[in-house]
Amino acid sequence: MARAEVHGAELYYETAGEGDAVVLIHGWGASMRAWDRVIADLSADHHLVAYDWRGCGRSDRTSWGNTIVQNALDLRMLVDRLGLERPVLVGSSVGSLFACQAARTDSGRFNGIVVIDGPGHWAHVRPEPLRALLNALAADRAATVAGFADSLYTGHASEALRAWTARQILDASPHIDNLMDEQTACDPREWLADVTVPITYIHGSLDSAVPVAVPQELAALTGSTLTVIPDAGHLPHQERPLEVATAIRTFVAGL
Repeated sequence: MARAEVHGAELYYETAGEGDAVVLIHGWGASMRAWDRVIADLSADHHLVAYDWRGCGRSDRTSWGNTIVQNALDLRMLVDRLGLERPVLVGSSVGSLFACQAARTDSGRFNGIVVIDGPGHWAHVRPEPLRALLNALAADRAATVAGFADSLYTGHASEALRAWTARQILDASPHIDNLMDEQTACDPREWLADVTVPITYIHGSLDSAVPVAVPQELAALTGSTLTVIPDAGHLPHQERPLEVATAIRTFVAGL
């Protein structure tokens, strides 16, 4: 267990394995524990770093800095603190925007990006669902989080996994809600050309939050590959961890 100080916050992180460096960035309200089953597989031949971004898990809960840009800066500083040589960044959901923003700022620092069920421009195109979610969170956070966590999975996910996901989100700082509002004004199509490192997209075929059409459009825009994980929702790395680990391993091996 270790902590790194970045831009006024201490981030909790863990490392595992040896080989090409891969940094795992979880989604909204989750923690690095969301990657446990991927880590169990990939750490056999990769050097993995998983961390809790600010406001989540065992990292500091700050009332400021809950933005895409700040989280991207935190990520870059963590990479520097750990002395990682051109790691591949793997981001789940909003975590993928942190990864893309970090590489947009300094592509030479990274070797590639894996976007897992990233929101891309979807919240900008259809802001109403996120705005409704924000209003519901303000009215009854516990009930809203329970419903939200349930929607992230398919019928294959256990009740225990759904409940565990809800507990993580409820434990996170409510200041991370700012990221939802920010996404409604975010359209990475305007700047993805600035990201010069290879990108690959992984997406659950049954994601009800972000349709597969989104990574299809972005993959075409960036000349990237897309791997669709069958029978998986918004968090395929938790429902289908071995398939996701295989897709990441294939991408890294081809760089």
